[in-house]
Amino acid sequence: MKLNSREMIDPENMARIKQAIGEWASRELPKVWVGEPVRDEDGNLRGPMVDWYRLSEINEEVGGDLLPPHVEQELFEESMHVVAAKQGLVTVKKFLPAREMTVQEEGLLKLLEQSVGDKNHLHHVRWGMNNKGSWPRAEESVREHVGMLFSLPPDERFPRGSAYVVGFVPSNALTRADLPYIEDFLRKATDGPEQHTVEATDEALFLASVLEDVDQS
Repeated sequence: MKLNSREMIDPENMARIKQAIGEWASRELPKVWVGEPVRDEDGNLRGPMVDWYRLSEINEEVGGDLLPPHVEQELFEESMHVVAAKQGLVTVKKFLPAREMTVQEEGLLKLLEQSVGDKNHLHHVRWGMNNKGSWPRAEESVREHVGMLFSLPPDERFPRGSAYVVGFVPSNALTRADLPYIEDFLRKATDGPEQHTVEATDEALFLASVLEDVDQS
């Protein structure tokens, strides 16, 4: 379907989108410091680092709950943005409040819920929960025509039935209606990656050492 002029994104916003894709695509998947880093003589931070997902994947084995749930959520979203951008895609994230959904949004949510388990279509994640295995690998999950449904634990902010729906869309397929839902992708691209630190337990330090050896071999 050809977009009409009202739906097309204006050149200024399209330039922001292209710049954000370039910024994200140039980054690696997020890592975390194991213990507080120190600065060398040149002012650069030094210390052991480990891929966030590798650490999260064996959370219980290295002490459990090394990062707060909201930090793991941020790191997962960062992973999504990086992997999407490397494919020329933009992350579109829309919150669907249970009490304020339109009829169309209710239909979309029902369709996605029915599709959970279809690996070619949808990944289902418990948003912000720190359960082992709750975060999928972004590099295996993010691609065009795949959506993610993030169910929210009910509380005073998120009534039962509320959810986030996330999709990955080529920049030339975006419309003006998508602009409010790509702001996270745009803003964090210019903010730069945030640094996170986990406690330097013996287990975490050993893991960092092993992974460093593996990466260098």
